[in-house]
This record gives sequence, C-alpha cells and structure tokens, in this order.
Amino acid sequence: MTWKERYKDKYRTPEEAVKVVESGQTVMFPIGPPSTPQALAKALADRWEELENVTVDTTFSFAVGFGLLEPGRDKAFKLRTFFTFAPPEQILLTQKNPYIDFARMTPTFFTNKVGGHARDTAQEILPDVFMFIVSPPNEQGFCSFGAHLWHNRSLARLAKVCIAEVDPEMPRTGGQNYIHVDEIDYLVDTQVILAPLRELVVQVSPHEEEASTIIGGYVATLIQHGDCLEIGGGAMSMRATAFMDNFIDLGIHSEAIMPGQVTLMKQGVATCKRKNIHPGKAIGTGVMWEPGDKEFVDGNPMIELYDMEYNNSPKIIAQNDNMVAINACLAVDLYGQIAVEKAGPRYFAGIGGQYEFVMGALWSKGGRSIHVMPATTTNGESHIMPLHPPGSVVTVPSICADFVVTEYGIASLMHKTERQRAEEIIAVAHPDHRAELKKEMQKLLYSS
Repeated sequence: MTWKERYKDKYRTPEEAVKVVESGQTVMFPIGPPSTPQALAKALADRWEELENVTVDTTFSFAVGFGLLEPGRDKAFKLRTFFTFAPPEQILLTQKNPYIDFARMTPTFFTNKVGGHARDTAQEILPDVFMFIVSPPNEQGFCSFGAHLWHNRSLARLAKVCIAEVDPEMPRTGGQNYIHVDEIDYLVDTQVILAPLRELVVQVSPHEEEASTIIGGYVATLIQHGDCLEIGGGAMSMRATAFMDNFIDLGIHSEAIMPGQVTLMKQGVATCKRKNIHPGKAIGTGVMWEPGDKEFVDGNPMIELYDMEYNNSPKIIAQNDNMVAINACLAVDLYGQIAVEKAGPRYFAGIGGQYEFVMGALWSKGGRSIHVMPATTTNGESHIMPLHPPGSVVTVPSICADFVVTEYGIASLMHKTERQRAEEIIAVAHPDHRAELKKEMQKLLYSS
C-alpha cells in the first residue's frame, strides 16, 4: 500500500476523530490560532457530557471560543496553559479560576526535559492526544506545519495519538518544518481559513502607540550593521524595525520571525549574510506576517523554521556573533529585576523563549539584550518601582539585565553597581515618579 492510499484511509470527520479522547487524558493544541485546529477543538468541546477530567492545553485562551469553558463543563475539561496572551485567559488566571492553571516552563526546557524522561514520570506533561494543522502532503508524502512550527513536530512524536486538520491554504517553509503522513494517525479537513497571528501581537492603546514609536527610535541606536536580531512579540519591541531600514546585512534568528523582520528581508536590509550559523537564512520557529506578505513567505528558501529545542537553545543562539535580543517587559525594579510574566496578582504573559534568547545574546560575542516598556501604564502608574510587589515573578534576574529602554531614554545596567543601576533606571522613569523613586532608593540602598 502506497502512502497515498494510507493517507486516504486516515481521513475522518472531526466528530469521529475526537472519539479517541478518553476521560482523564491530556489533549494538547499548538501555540496560537493559526496552528489551532478549530474544527477538532469544537468537536472535542461538544463531547463535554461524555468526558471527565480531561486536561486541555490550548496555550492561548481559545478554549473560551471553542466552548471548553462554558458553565457546566468544568467536570469535563480543565485548562492548562504554558503561555498567557489573550485577555480572557489573563483574567481567568488572575481570578484564580480553579479550572485553569498556568505551567511556567520555557520551550527548550519543556522538550528536552520531557523528552529525556520515562513516560511514567511525565504523565502530567506529555500529551495523550495532540491536535494540529498541516498542509496537504507533497509528492513524497511530507506535510508542512506552515508558518507555525513551534514545538509541533516534537509533540507529534511524543504523543500517543496525533490528529491533524489539513489546510490547503497552509504556506510551506523550509528547515525542519515537516511531518510525514505516516506519523499522523487521523486526518480531517479544516473548516476555517486561518489568518496570520499579527493582529494578536500589535494591539496597543494610544498611550502605548506613542511610546512605542519613541522607544523604537532609541532601540535603533543600539543596533549596528551586521547584527543578528531576535524580536519578541508586542508593539513595544516590534516597532524598532521601522527605524532599521538604513542598516546593512542584518541577520534574523528569532523565536517568531516578526512582520517587521519580514519587511527588512523584503527591503534587502536583513540579508543574514554575516551570521555565523545558518548564514543567508532567517530562522525561527514561526513567522508572523502582514496580510500581503504570504506570497513572500510561502516557499521562500531564505526562511527556515526549526524545532524549539534547537532554535531556542542558548547554545545555538550564542553561536551568532553580535546577537541582539529585543523583548518587551512588564515592570522593572530598582535592582534591575525584570518582570515579564506577572506583576503582583495580575498575569500578563508567559515566558515563551524570551529568557533563552536573553541568555543566548549575553553569551554571544558582541551580543546585547534589550528590554522595552512604556514608563507608565495607561492610568499613569509607574512601570518602574522600588521593588516588585508580592505575587510578581522575576523573569530576568538583575545580573542578566543589560539595557532597559522607555520613551525617556536608555538605561545601561550591565556591570553596574546596585546604586548605579538604580540611578540608570530612575533616569528613564516618567518625570512625575522620579522624586518618589529617589526617596525609595535612599531607603533601599543607603543607610538611614
């Protein structure tokens, strides 16, 4: 029997395919809506009366839209997420909803740690069933994960059962971004044409819009010709690319290749020629593009996607000289401790690959790590504080803090004393908050 015959035999309706899920099992979906199989997710939600205690990892908060968290379905489904992003999920976590939990784990540690453990010691993490989206197979029987590989290939090989929706509109990218039809247990036709993820990573308030433009200009002053860039999600970090069109031979090694980086490739600014590893290639685990960029991304041999455990490994990242990690953060205290995930009781985001790229950039010859944020919230509260409040999570310790940029300037923290760090940080705070921060600095760092 040829792979084409086996391929046809794997086809099911969404309702038939999700029948493999049993009570007490763990079901995983990929990161983000473009790689989330919506027909399968809805079919799973419709089985709520038949199932009990199924752990569902959607990563983003699309469980609400699928109906997994509707009233009365709590006995059937519990939500676990490795990355908070959408507001409904942030609210549920902040409210300490008993049926949604947060698993704090970086992508590299997830795949390496889980993959190295015996099955019986990783039951809480490994998926029993993994559901994802792929392109139709090529002539050799290989499907593509499209513009969003992330850890999909790794999870497909770890799961007991793999179910894929086939999307004929899925673009193809190079690298490790493939899976053979023989590695997939069941297939269904997709019922939704999915859009790029860009809309979820650039929505900002007018206050943040103005600040991000100023911040982007400051960030560009820290960039040099030939630098290799990682850019995290959010307008605060992404806006910097608009100020980089005069640079030469920039490189790209990012968790997600952002829309601005795609634009730099189209402009001939990001050639990746000077990269030490994968020269001439822009590599990542996913691509986020503007609506008109699909034709540029689809089949482009310059764009290669790799599994997270490789792409996000600090050991791999650091092989690029002049690696620059540009990421958004939530708050910074006077010691230079950087919070990305949680400020007090409020959830903001998951760690994603940020910490790994920070470390990779710092280990890189000539590398830099840049964190960006507006100096204040939309309500005028300072994002710079004497100490992080109880409940906060420090994502980047002070010893790894390099540059912090707000609309009021650049704080250079690496190799500074505690008092020097505090002075640098206060200098980029909103002027209305500096006097109070200086008083708190006296209490913290000087004798009374």
